[in-house]
Amino acid sequence: MLIRKPLLPVQPDASLDPWTLVPVNDGEHLFYGFALFHPNTGGLSWLVSTEVEALDEDSGSARTRSGRRYKLGRRFERADIRREGLEAELAYRILLGEYAGDVDIETNPRDYIWLVCCKIARHLGLEPPAREEAQIQGFYSEHWRTYFALRQKWGPR
Repeated sequence: MLIRKPLLPVQPDASLDPWTLVPVNDGEHLFYGFALFHPNTGGLSWLVSTEVEALDEDSGSARTRSGRRYKLGRRFERADIRREGLEAELAYRILLGEYAGDVDIETNPRDYIWLVCCKIARHLGLEPPAREEAQIQGFYSEHWRTYFALRQKWGPR
């Protein structure tokens, strides 16, 4: 159950901007948003959180069941996800599966790799490839080793 209340000021360990709430089982909610930083994922990509336990929109802070403390930026409504772009739509559909029924977009296996390429591109300061098979495979083949070497340098989080 989502608790909307002021939270004690604590240092966030992750940041979402933009973000939205996704209703799931029995009144619980997850965050879906773009992680500017996140200790487990490295940030710079779309993600889904564990269940939201506390949310203070006035201060832009929240806590999830995992204990993660989020700093929150701009909120968007799920109905407006198309305004966030194709990557946001595809990631929503892929990451949320059955809960993403309100977003009508077709996905295919190449979209999974394209999303990974978008994240790799941001971390390496590159433009992501076009959403075409040959471009996706070429980009991934050329850059995945560099990206994973960078991730290893981050160390355990």
